[in-house]
Amino acid sequence: MVLVRRYRCRACKAIVAVVPRQVLARRHFAAGAIALALFIFGRLGVTAAVTAARIGSWARGAGAWRTLRRWLTAIDAGRLFPGVRGAPPSWSPRQRAERAAMSVAARIPADVGAAEVDLVFAGAAFAT
Repeated sequence: MVLVRRYRCRACKAIVAVVPRQVLARRHFAAGAIALALFIFGRLGVTAAVTAARIGSWARGAGAWRTLRRWLTAIDAGRLFPGVRGAPPSWSPRQRAERAAMSVAARIPADVGAAEVDLVFAGAAFAT
């Protein structure tokens, strides 16, 4: 559950919704969950099905979670994590996922002494 504050402009009556930084427009998963999925799939080398189960998706089976590929396409097009550069087209999805996850982690200063997975989750908030 996410707390969404809505404000109405007194002049034009437009409504503005204010949400936490990790909430992404038109995405089912939060920025941190997406970055963690890319990290688990890319950096840790886990299968897409196992990654889906770890992140909390209900999709099951070898080809059930195509969302990872959609996220990678969105990153390459600049629609998701716009500060992350797209990967070369010759790279595998696993290489592209690792690059994106580590680029997101780089948003947090390395001297904080946190584990890579923690840096990826925290960096996702600043990569949106």
